[in-house]
Amino acid sequence: FMAYTLVGRLVNLLSSQHIDMGISTLRRLLSRLLDAARVPFHGEPAVGVQVMGVLETRNLDFRHVLMLSTGEGNLPKAGAESSFIPYNLRKAFHLTTIDHRNAVYAYYFYRLMQRAEQITLTYNSSASGTNRGEMSRFMLQYLVQAPQPVERRFLQSGHLPEHLIPTIFVKTPEMVNRLRLAYDIDLRPNAFFSPSSLNTYLDCQLKFFFRYIARLRPQDQVTADVDSAMFGTLFHSAAELAYRRLMEHGPIIRGIDIKQLLKEPGAIQGIVDAAFRENLFKLAKDRPINYTGTQLVIARVIATYLRQLLQADLRLAPIRMENPEQAVKYVIELNTDFGPLRVQVGGIIDRMDVVTDPKTGLLTRRIIDYKTGGKEQRAESIEQIFTPDKKRPGRIFQTFLYADIVSRQQVDGLPVSPCLLLIHKSAAENYSPVIMMGPPRKKQPVDNFLPYREEFRKRLRTLLEEIFQPGQFITPCADPDRCRYCDYRSICRRKV
Repeated sequence: FMAYTLVGRLVNLLSSQHIDMGISTLRRLLSRLLDAARVPFHGEPAVGVQVMGVLETRNLDFRHVLMLSTGEGNLPKAGAESSFIPYNLRKAFHLTTIDHRNAVYAYYFYRLMQRAEQITLTYNSSASGTNRGEMSRFMLQYLVQAPQPVERRFLQSGHLPEHLIPTIFVKTPEMVNRLRLAYDIDLRPNAFFSPSSLNTYLDCQLKFFFRYIARLRPQDQVTADVDSAMFGTLFHSAAELAYRRLMEHGPIIRGIDIKQLLKEPGAIQGIVDAAFRENLFKLAKDRPINYTGTQLVIARVIATYLRQLLQADLRLAPIRMENPEQAVKYVIELNTDFGPLRVQVGGIIDRMDVVTDPKTGLLTRRIIDYKTGGKEQRAESIEQIFTPDKKRPGRIFQTFLYADIVSRQQVDGLPVSPCLLLIHKSAAENYSPVIMMGPPRKKQPVDNFLPYREEFRKRLRTLLEEIFQPGQFITPCADPDRCRYCDYRSICRRKV
């Protein structure tokens, strides 16, 4: 009835003021109102249980008293009164304070206990949040001073927690046929396995099943907040816009061009604004942007990262930029149980350029993948990149896959160097984005992908053929920490 009354009042208010409110706003507002509502209980004075607050018990005596939630913080109620007058001033001028309120509730408590024949006081001993799991000071004092015998009982749930069994599937021929229909380029010429899909399979086969076989897509949430994924998208877009501006007169980016862009007033911020306008606000080019406080801070951070990236390139200039955000694909023929199968692997390279290696002095084609967060990854071997494990370097797998595709397609024979450029670390003068490979204390920079190419291709083919192999178990990932923010956690039933 109370909920019905609140909804009726809210509807009348919105109707009278002609307020057009969205569903999400209405839900939050209604939740606020319901949280603040107090529901009075009514009972028959002659018979039955009387449910009432402490103040309602004044001048009433009961044979049996049952007090619920007699814990510290509930009786007396924690927190001061809402007042602009500080406690010390109230105390000095003999105004009511929290001490006076506690004394009033102490009087009501002991007066209620005075003539009762049977008293039951309960409190929750488990600590959670602000509840420390302690009994009320009144209750503790009554245990010491009460002349009657006191019996203490501890109650706990006798139910054992449910042991969730992770969902495990067996890859059936029907599942494999669905994958074949989705990725066979003779049927779907534009289909391809991206590095993220292959990384998903290596990290958690069950997540791969939900997303790429069962086609259960997580619901897109439209929000004005900039999460980590949107932060990366905004930076990638800003970097692409900056380098396309530097490439207006040709693919060679000179040091003087980078300096001029860095010195031009408002140039970097204008590029960041354009990235926000296109990716977050979805506005036309001539529309102004109104940042919120958090968005403004993030825009300044992205502008700082972009300057760091350009200053790092200044040390290597001149740079021959081949194409920022370039899409690459390659066809691989597989041997499966249902015959030969042609599939594609590919994706979008954040950046591909040609620079002079400062160590060797030779021209090197760099395959660069921007990363706006996280730690630097290193791999001991190609086998580690393809082995499911908590510390498997998935970022290196992605960059190596791009390096393999480019090495298959290039015709000039330049060495291909896969790089992971951590933007937040690029400001260091001696920072190098080149991936390091090898055992501890013997790691070497991968200045040339050629020595690793054959083993990588062999394991990549084995991985793709395994995906199309029926009869195997589809199991969850080996690292439960990955499940905390997984979109499929509720249907996976994995205990975290």
